[in-house]
Amino acid sequence: MKKKNKGITLIALVITIIVLLILAGVSIATLGGDNGIIGRARKAKTTTEEKQAEEEAVLLVNEYEMYKKMCEAEGKESDVEEFLEKNYKDKYKVEDGKYKIETESGENLEIDDKGNVKLNDEVVKANSVGSITISGLKEVEVGSNITLTVTINESNAIYKSIEWKCDNNSKATISQGGSNCIVTGAEEGRVVITCSITNYDQTQVSQEYEIEIKGKSVKSITITGNTSVNVDSNITLTATISPSDAKYQSIEWSSNNTGIATVTENGTSCTVSGKTAGMATITCTIINNNGTNISNTYNVTVNAVLPTLASKAKVGDFVNYDAGNWSSTVSLPSSAWGFGGYTAGKSKNECITPYSSYANTYSGGWKVMSISETIVTLAHVGTPAAYYHSNTSNGAYTSVTNLNNFCSNNFVNSTYASSARSATQDDIWSGKLGATGSYYWLASASSATALARCTNGGTLQGWDASVRAGVRPIVVLKAGIKTSGTASNGYGQTGWVLVN
Repeated sequence: MKKKNKGITLIALVITIIVLLILAGVSIATLGGDNGIIGRARKAKTTTEEKQAEEEAVLLVNEYEMYKKMCEAEGKESDVEEFLEKNYKDKYKVEDGKYKIETESGENLEIDDKGNVKLNDEVVKANSVGSITISGLKEVEVGSNITLTVTINESNAIYKSIEWKCDNNSKATISQGGSNCIVTGAEEGRVVITCSITNYDQTQVSQEYEIEIKGKSVKSITITGNTSVNVDSNITLTATISPSDAKYQSIEWSSNNTGIATVTENGTSCTVSGKTAGMATITCTIINNNGTNISNTYNVTVNAVLPTLASKAKVGDFVNYDAGNWSSTVSLPSSAWGFGGYTAGKSKNECITPYSSYANTYSGGWKVMSISETIVTLAHVGTPAAYYHSNTSNGAYTSVTNLNNFCSNNFVNSTYASSARSATQDDIWSGKLGATGSYYWLASASSATALARCTNGGTLQGWDASVRAGVRPIVVLKAGIKTSGTASNGYGQTGWVLVN
């Protein structure tokens, strides 16, 4: 067979160097002899060729072992000649029942039909694994996993198989993947993972790796509870952890401003006590078993304790009650007793002049008419609407009903008031309405079928046919309505501000 042309040889390179050295003045004696440059070059050539032959022999062994492994995976027998045809075609020949392979170094390399390789009649073995190193994390949580990796410390080593084992499958399970192993924590404790590599000569190399299985850590915290509390009152906040079966070292609650709110810890809940009006941020912090911290915050508003209107106001005080604005769809009774004098979009708290020759004392608003324990009754300071009454059969009774229904339908602010009605003669006689300087209608106290008309100075008159006067609404506030103090009511007066 024809050898490959490898380019300039080592001897040629040395001779070239010698010529250059001679030209540089180096003596022949220095070049000659066993220890001279030429002698050392010959030894270097021999050593290099031997090393190259050994590497080729080991490569052949490794290649054949890998071929055998592939055959095993495919479920067939290995065949040396098939192997050589695939990998060394035109580089081998058969002599005396043995396959001789031409090496790059020219050494005598052969392989028999069993796959045994010899170099210069000496058996060559594959590079075997001598030692391994396992790397990866040394702890994992229950339900989580980590990956271990084994590293073979010898280069170019080949092996027959690799296997991972766990000494306690109830605490951890493993999933093998060649040089990697996935370890999943199942129960708190410690396990030993063993990696074993079997060489083709059936020798085995193993290493153990200890892992601690820790309980699940808290990943998140959700805080629930009221977002506000009154001064000198308490609320309870509760922390819900995820996952629910997580384990941790401790749980702590804190307030960023103890002057506004303080906390009393009780495990996964805490009691927040309001101190002064303002807002405090409550923080829940959990320290996991692995030392990490998880926290969440919750803002709590502390409200000042407001007094009730009944405890602060007195009869005759203005109150900032708002009945809203007139709409264009007010439900009106028949034309025999109609309502009017108002304008859509205008405030119902304003007064009108029900009769052109009279003027209102106030531009609008509401006053306290009476106080009964926790209930406050308000009266409009004037007449927010006009009423036209026609003298018809049984018209007075119908008119009383119309007055009350009109007030109930138009002057109840459901946030603060429970009902509304028309003023009565009893309200005048009690002296709580006062004069408005205008005409307005009252339901008669003496008869359910009669109306009375109040004029300047609160004087009562009997009802008359075909006359126009104002409607005087009375509003009953809900029990326990609170107030935050006095303020402008928008009509030039000051009054108590309502708080539901």
